[in-house]
Amino acid sequence: MMLTKKICQIYLGILPILGFAQECCPVVPGEPLQGDQVCPGYFYPAQYEVASCLEISISADFIYWTAGKQLNAIAFEDELINNGTGVHHNVIIHKPGYHPGFKVGLGIGLPCFDHVSLNSEYVWYNHTSTKTHEAGLTTALLPVTGIAQGPPFSAAPRPFSSRVRSKWDLSLNIAQLTLNRPFYIGKRIIINPGFGLKAFWFDEKQSIIFDLRAGGLGTERSHFKSWAVGPYAYANVKGLLCYDLYFIAKFGFLSPYQRHTKDLFQANFPFTGTDQSDFDFGSRKPYTFEPYMESELGLGWGRYFCGCSYHADIAITYEYYATLFLFLANIGGPMPKDHWFHGLTVKGQFNF
Repeated sequence: MMLTKKICQIYLGILPILGFAQECCPVVPGEPLQGDQVCPGYFYPAQYEVASCLEISISADFIYWTAGKQLNAIAFEDELINNGTGVHHNVIIHKPGYHPGFKVGLGIGLPCFDHVSLNSEYVWYNHTSTKTHEAGLTTALLPVTGIAQGPPFSAAPRPFSSRVRSKWDLSLNIAQLTLNRPFYIGKRIIINPGFGLKAFWFDEKQSIIFDLRAGGLGTERSHFKSWAVGPYAYANVKGLLCYDLYFIAKFGFLSPYQRHTKDLFQANFPFTGTDQSDFDFGSRKPYTFEPYMESELGLGWGRYFCGCSYHADIAITYEYYATLFLFLANIGGPMPKDHWFHGLTVKGQFNF
């Protein structure tokens, strides 16, 4: 309570500096009414609504996320002892860094009918990243995938390399349609569950080039594509900190049917020839049922305009998306790797 009171006092002190006037009574929790304040007996509910029984919402978000996947090693770095058969002392990971994307949304709400709403959202996140790593004077780089597969890669002569270069292209598109109805609307807390359908399209390409110490180049190339659709459920929690300053939290779960339309790996080294596995043919396309989760936490600010006919929100959140293969049921092909996405999101929404 003391923390909320202090946040409220600071916030209400900043508002006049920013040139904002309060349309309603600014009440500080635990403080008596001041001057000519005329306030309702209780705070207005945390759920906002515009002065209409049909409410349209439009949202546009800027995302700045990074991606990762399980076992995304591109090379082992070994000490040059015993012909390089010692312990792998360093694993080279391709970390792509943060890249921009966007979300857009459209919703229709019925405030006069228990605040039921139908909402849609589309997410676009594409990036290309590169990584280069040089071996040391007493070390050499070796391909991860080849060593795991065994001969001919693990047999002499081994593909010792002085440098490895990796390029990772990743494309993620998500679309969802959900039906929402608040479970609880209080003076400070809203719990708003929803359910519906969610789909995503995923395309990943990676190429790894080794500069061999014996001369020439060794290459590894992979291409993975899939789409998925399934039932989706989530819960939003919004809590007022002071008047129109609030925190938001979200947790969602999806267990979709996922179809892998391409799963290709190809390796080519001068002294081992070409090793290729390609599952992109006929009815052998594998499919899986994979649990998926998402979470979000952040702070937001909202305000009415024009006599409560319009409402605008701005929020900054941290989001985390992940596919989890803990309960994988995989039919007809190999198990793909876990992928995850996380980062900052700047959210904007306008209701009228």
